[in-house]
Amino acid sequence: MTNQLNDHLAKVLGLNANTANAPVTQFPVAVHVPIPLAPVVERANTGNPLSDDATYARENLYDVVKKSQEAVTELMEIAKQSQHPRSFEVLNMLLRTQAEVSQQLIALEKERQEAAAQSVPTLPAGSNVAIANAVFVGTTADMLALMQGRETDASTADQTDV
Repeated sequence: MTNQLNDHLAKVLGLNANTANAPVTQFPVAVHVPIPLAPVVERANTGNPLSDDATYARENLYDVVKKSQEAVTELMEIAKQSQHPRSFEVLNMLLRTQAEVSQQLIALEKERQEAAAQSVPTLPAGSNVAIANAVFVGTTADMLALMQGRETDASTADQTDV
C-alpha cells in the first residue's frame, strides 16, 4: 500500500518514482551566533544627582555613537554591493542620526558647565557657619553708600543722620 501511495504521489507531482524513495540529503543548517550585549553602564553615585545623570547620559551617548559607527561601516558595504537606492537612503538616515547624537553630546556638556557655574559654593570642611537670615545692620546712609558702591565711616554716617 505504501509503495502504491508513493508511486501515485510521484506521478501526481511529476517526480521519478525511483527518486521519491531516495534518502533525503542533509543541507547545512545556519547556526545562530548571539551578538554580545554591551555591558550595562552603572550610574556613578557621587552624591550630586545632576552630575551623576550627566555622566550617565554622556556614557550612553558615547556608546550610541560607537555602535552607529559600526553600523555605518556595515551599511556602507551593503549599499555598495546592492547599489539599491533604499540602502543609500537608510545609510543617509543613520548618518543624520549620528550627527544629531553628536550635537546632543555637545549640548549636554554645555548644560553641565552652566549648571556647574551656577552651583552654590560650599563651605570648607569643618566650618560651622549657618546663615538662616541675612540682615543688614546699619543706618540708611550706610545702606545708600553700599548701594552706590562707596564706603563710609561711622562719623560720616552719624553726621548725615542728624
